[in-house]
Amino acid sequence: MPALPEGPGPLSFGQQRLWLLDRLQPGRPDYNMPGAVRLSGELDADAALGALKDVVTRHEVLRSRIEET
Repeated sequence: MPALPEGPGPLSFGQQRLWLLDRLQPGRPDYNMPGAVRLSGELDADAALGALKDVVTRHEVLRSRIEET
């Protein structure tokens, strides 16, 4: 599926559903995906932050948000 142009766009059915669920019960963590990783040795915080930024840059859905007007 081709990416939509940058800027506001229509919500998918699934996004509309998530929005409605949040309106009915605000702040519920149902769709949060917590996780943990055990690391050994020193953490290079700059490298970890850079890797996280790379993932967010690569996957548009991680930059998505719903703005109400």
